[in-house]
Amino acid sequence: MGMSAAGMTSGLASLGMGGVLGLSSMATGIGAAVILGVVAYKGVKHFTGSGVDEGDKRREIMLQEVIRGSQLAVNMMIEDINHLSLDLNRALASENVTKEKLSKLSVKLSQYIRASKVISDRNENAVAEKTRLKSPELLDVVRLKTLTKSHDKSKYYDFVMNFYKEEVVTEQKNGQEVESKVYRLVKNGSVKDMEQLGQFFELLDYSSTQSAVKGKLQGLFS
Repeated sequence: MGMSAAGMTSGLASLGMGGVLGLSSMATGIGAAVILGVVAYKGVKHFTGSGVDEGDKRREIMLQEVIRGSQLAVNMMIEDINHLSLDLNRALASENVTKEKLSKLSVKLSQYIRASKVISDRNENAVAEKTRLKSPELLDVVRLKTLTKSHDKSKYYDFVMNFYKEEVVTEQKNGQEVESKVYRLVKNGSVKDMEQLGQFFELLDYSSTQSAVKGKLQGLFS
């Protein structure tokens, strides 16, 4: 159920935290929703950076929950914003309205608009993170070359490589530091580009065991 300015009964208000956010009782629920969204998103972001398939699956599930919760919160806020806008318009049309009432309605409306923007941004970030999981964080270039050797798939190689940046990493091997080159997925890809990139990896069957074996064999004999 949404919250009109008169009723103050929004589901978001039930998230109130006793005014600890320094907001009005009506806005306290907004602050709690924003904080919960931020904490959930950051928790997912740092849940696993291993790139392990099982970790990615769990991370995808958590991200989906963040997205679902954020969308629900945004929908509730939109309903509340519509109620507040209607109340503000009615107040403006009234001859007996006071400046104090207009000020309160305007402040409340601004709080909800700002809060909905914060949650929308967090939702977009979660969607982007979820979309990135469709592509490997570190690219096996030899495997990619093997899978795109045929003429009908050669065009995918250049497209995929555009989203990976070469890095030099240092690893410990037999007690010594050894430098090696890796290709890491870029951070600034758009959701649309990441979606298309993920589709290409699926089309190439990049993640299958068979493709991995082909890549390893190709590397041994190249």
